[in-house]
Amino acid sequence: MSPTKKRRVPRRELDARVGLLVAGKYTLAQAHEIGEGGLLLESAVPLKKDDRLVVTLRLPGILSGVVLATVVYQTQEGYYGLSFEKIEFDLKRKIRNYVASSTALQKKSSTDAA
Repeated sequence: MSPTKKRRVPRRELDARVGLLVAGKYTLAQAHEIGEGGLLLESAVPLKKDDRLVVTLRLPGILSGVVLATVVYQTQEGYYGLSFEKIEFDLKRKIRNYVASSTALQKKSSTDAA
């Protein structure tokens, strides 16, 4: 799913619906990865590179917010990589903590297996 280009920030797998406001129309999309810098999703509405959209995120008990994003790439499988453009500090911090909690769990389980 992900391109071979190295990411600047880590991401965490995600299975959640997100809201998209694209060209004045609201739709739902399926998110697959999230990081403090962006999101990987699939959308029934076709998107193009450089499209700007508003994303509504909600993970109950973890985070919720609205962020402006830009489409930076599309994979051959039909997934879209979004880069967050304007994100509130508090939301960015919550995403960072969410991603870090996954990394900590992965490290602990690999240590336990050894």
